[in-house]
This record gives sequence, structure tokens and C-alpha cells, in this order.
Amino acid sequence: MTEDEARLLAKLERAVAEDGGMTTLADVVAAIREGRAQFWQQGDTVAVTEMLRYPRGLALRHWLAAGSIHEGCALLPAIEDWARERGARRAEALGRKGWARLARRHGYAPRATLYVKEL
Repeated sequence: MTEDEARLLAKLERAVAEDGGMTTLADVVAAIREGRAQFWQQGDTVAVTEMLRYPRGLALRHWLAAGSIHEGCALLPAIEDWARERGARRAEALGRKGWARLARRHGYAPRATLYVKEL
């Protein structure tokens, strides 16, 4: 593994740690290798997406991201074009409330709030 790959994996591992213990880095890497998730990179920024099949269409889910917010935003057009080419009708992202203003600037509107209770 190159030094660059190790650095990117470390960033991704930090993003996974924010996922609340529902995923490991190995899970994410397996999903990417198996084609169930997509890996994106822009400079020092990494992102992982997945396609969700709903009964009436496909949606792109922004799953994990780590790095520069500006580089992450620069990735959005390519990610969204890729999803459209595969038939996605919308893109979804879960994030904390602090992302709302930035999300709106890129055409994302809040639909719901996710509440979680650990069991």
C-alpha cells in the first residue's frame, strides 16, 4: 500500500468512526470491492456513496465523507452525473444540522430528521 493510499484509508476510517459503530472500515472496503458502494476522491478528500433501490426508483445515498469541504463539494457534479446515468432519480444525504446551509447551496433540501436510539 502506498503512503497516499494509507492516508486516504485513515481519513475514511475516521468517517466510519462517526457512523456510530454500525460499520467498520473492512465493511466499507468490502462494499466498494463488491460494487455495492462507490469510492470517490478529490485531492485529500474521500467520499463513499451507495445506490438504494426503492419500490419506485433508485436513489444515490451519500454515505461517508472525510477531508476538505471544498473538495467534497467539487465532487458533487461528477457523483450526481454518475448516479443519473445509472437511473437515480434523487440523491440523499444524512448529516448533522450544521450541514443544512451548505446542502441548500448545492440543491439539497431537508426532508426529515433522523432520530436514533441505541438498543
